[in-house]
Amino acid sequence: MSHGGWSHAFSSRDLASIAVLAALWSASEDILGAQLHAVHLPFTGVTLTAIAVFLMVTGRALVPRRGSTILMGIVVALLKTFSIGGIVLPPMIAIFMEALAVELTTTAEGVNQLSATIGGILAEIWTLVQAFIAPLLFGVSILNIYHMLVPSGSQLLGIAIASVLVLIVLHGVVGAFAGLVAWRFSVRAKRLLSR
Repeated sequence: MSHGGWSHAFSSRDLASIAVLAALWSASEDILGAQLHAVHLPFTGVTLTAIAVFLMVTGRALVPRRGSTILMGIVVALLKTFSIGGIVLPPMIAIFMEALAVELTTTAEGVNQLSATIGGILAEIWTLVQAFIAPLLFGVSILNIYHMLVPSGSQLLGIAIASVLVLIVLHGVVGAFAGLVAWRFSVRAKRLLSR
């Protein structure tokens, strides 16, 4: 008699690892995210996504089972409903899509340096993509988003006009770095845990 797919796919240790990493991801979103938004730091989403990528790649390396990253993303998205704003769809969608990007790359390639790097790039670039499609879905003008992105990008990069290409490269480099650092960390963590 089957009691469901999750109980056969994940051990208690796997679920505990996913829960701990999801809680850390959720805390970074709520606590650090609130602080960064309060000081109006440009590219707050880039920083938060880099942390998320680190935690997701580490989680997938520690729990190398199909669906572990998606499960982590679902837990974080659900925990987001308990934050001060309640149910806020754009960040919940971003969390899920970032988890999906890492899940797909690590499922296709296994957990390795390449999949961690590509997953990080795709998760980071999603934050930029969502900034442009969220207005269409949630009613904010695309021009408002453009006017928010360009000045902050221009100010941060010290250039007159921040092109979309520069933003894509910035997001991609940060995502690649976060994925690579997470992969290296997870290799060491797995060695320590196997002793």
